[in-house]
Amino acid sequence: MLKLVRISSIPPKLIPTIYQEFEHKKPVGYDEAYRIYFNNFIAISDAITFELNKLDEFEAIEIVFNHKPLQELWLNEFGNSEKNKPLEVLQQQLNHYQPDVVLVNTNSFEESDIRQIAPKNCFIMAWDGFVKPLVQKNKSYD
Repeated sequence: MLKLVRISSIPPKLIPTIYQEFEHKKPVGYDEAYRIYFNNFIAISDAITFELNKLDEFEAIEIVFNHKPLQELWLNEFGNSEKNKPLEVLQQQLNHYQPDVVLVNTNSFEESDIRQIAPKNCFIMAWDGFVKPLVQKNKSYD
């Protein structure tokens, strides 16, 4: 079974609305907060990981890199809360899940950062729907 971690992010203009929804619903734990997030916002989707998990060949996990309340819930349940900077949390998540493949689906951090914190033998790939100078920006992805 191939384990894939997809790293996505919230479009910055939606962050205040999404955080308000979390305050209103007050999720109890990470799994509940994750479902609230993906079930309530049409502009955001975990379709890639959702569909891959229907196949016997994949275990797919979604990490929403810039969703601070969701990341804090994950950290409280699974991580070391003393290491709470965004890239430190992401590193803990990658160490926790030990993916074979990391799909970077965000431009919220530099690609060299992921190379430094990902497990050594995982394949790192990227796709982002935003136009930018791709050659320089993504040169260190597999």
